[in-house]
Amino acid sequence: MKAPFLFGGDGLMDGTFVIHGWSQIVGSLATIAIIITALGTMLGLVKPADALKYCGAIAGIAIVLVLLVSVLVGLSASMSLW
Repeated sequence: MKAPFLFGGDGLMDGTFVIHGWSQIVGSLATIAIIITALGTMLGLVKPADALKYCGAIAGIAIVLVLLVSVLVGLSASMSLW
């Protein structure tokens, strides 16, 4: 039996499912990292100026990871099958 969230109707992995799943994982990890940064700011472990820098870095990394996967899936989808 196939997992419906991983496979398309013909049994091959569909690129949109991969991109959607990956963006959900990256978004969850970025949210957790921003929450940890906010908690560190509230507890005085992270300076407010550094917190803004860290949140920007987290958002930038998340955007790059999502774009990287979408480009790789697009490239693999454009390859001709043997």
